[in-house]
Amino acid sequence: MRNSFGLRWLATLGLVLVPATAMSSGPFDGSWSVVVACAQAPDGAKAYRWNFTAQVRDGSFLGQYNQPGNIPSGTLSGQIQPTGNAHLTMDGLTGDPDYSLSRVHAGTPIHYTATAQFTARSGTGTRDQARHCDLAFSKI
Repeated sequence: MRNSFGLRWLATLGLVLVPATAMSSGPFDGSWSVVVACAQAPDGAKAYRWNFTAQVRDGSFLGQYNQPGNIPSGTLSGQIQPTGNAHLTMDGLTGDPDYSLSRVHAGTPIHYTATAQFTARSGTGTRDQARHCDLAFSKI
């Protein structure tokens, strides 16, 4: 009996010493499927669609289309607020000039922001500058 009491006491102490962040996760934490669908631009750049996954940890969003440095590629990152509102940033490299604004050459840097709204299982967003792009998020 004495041994089991000691083990229970150690187990309880161990739980007390575990940081609260290690025991809980935020409402948006986990893996997400992301679709970025950009319409044909006013300058004639063709429509395109990027599908990739993202991870959210403690509200911090990070997704990657292709490997960084590949043509095309993009890193979508930002913070999801407790309300579900998010301001995200896409940084990367363009691909085929037919799909790029102003027909810039492949490998030209991309940078834009998007405004999004998340729920526990899904989300939507739109690109803030230049061409119209819709973003859709589904928790995996």
